[in-house]
Amino acid sequence: SGEYAVEEKVTSYLDLAPGEDEVYSSFKYNIRRQIRIGGENGVVIKRGGIELLDDFQEVYYTNMRRLGSPPQPRAFFETFISDWANGEATIFCAYINDRPIGSAFLLSYGKIIENCWAGTLTEYNKLYVPYLLYWEMIKYSVGKGYKAFSFGRSSKGSGSLKFKNHWKPIIKQIY
Repeated sequence: SGEYAVEEKVTSYLDLAPGEDEVYSSFKYNIRRQIRIGGENGVVIKRGGIELLDDFQEVYYTNMRRLGSPPQPRAFFETFISDWANGEATIFCAYINDRPIGSAFLLSYGKIIENCWAGTLTEYNKLYVPYLLYWEMIKYSVGKGYKAFSFGRSSKGSGSLKFKNHWKPIIKQIY
């Protein structure tokens, strides 16, 4: 800590080395219940690339407007999908009755995959969309052999970090 150091950001990640069953079992009962209920509520998760970009952006743009932040343009994400040479760029989308209600854009590097942009339409959170969406991303990451699933960076004390902490991640300070 000092005059030139900022300590408000942290990153959080899950160690995937134990495998899918062990990672799932490490979650508190309430998280496992919310994942299960998300599926029982008819939420469908799809993973893909450019074919899911419109659905990703529909949710992403809605959330960015709600937050009052300018969104990245479509070309920004298209470039990652077509030109990311350091690993994979993949999209996850959650649907109810074929309507996109949650989405995430992940990038990998080496044995780490990071959820770089994600959100859900808040009016559907009562269906436990975020829990099912994140579990499907984590499960996919384990299956692909990644060693860590990064939830990305957050501000200390934020609602975003509070949600991420439900998954019992490893938290590291970012300076």
